[in-house]
Amino acid sequence: MSTIRIFLNTHGKDDENITPELKELLYFMDHTNDPDLVIQSDNVRKLHNSVRAIQKNEEIGVRYMQLWEEKIMGEQEARAEGRAEGTRNATMDNIRNLMDSLKISLEQSMDILKIPAAEREEYQTMM
Repeated sequence: MSTIRIFLNTHGKDDENITPELKELLYFMDHTNDPDLVIQSDNVRKLHNSVRAIQKNEEIGVRYMQLWEEKIMGEQEARAEGRAEGTRNATMDNIRNLMDSLKISLEQSMDILKIPAAEREEYQTMM
């Protein structure tokens, strides 16, 4: 099963190729907090009522913020892990290139690259 992503622009100019309900949904997304918002569609009205109920419920608001923070922290951790892995891979490539080009040992390559003693076992394992 595959996933399909649809990108919607709430400021789009093509009113002819979308349904009135989609047009109303896009308007709603941009004007959720407008107290004078008039909604014709039953589906958009249900969504609006759900959004208002959630906005009024402090417990849900707090949980939402916690989930948002967890998401951001998870993304930051994933980026840091990705950078660290990229650095390890690049260093490993440099070690191999030095060994191959200069016909030197792993230890000599790590000396040239000034790899700290605490990290050397990891690179030895990667060989």
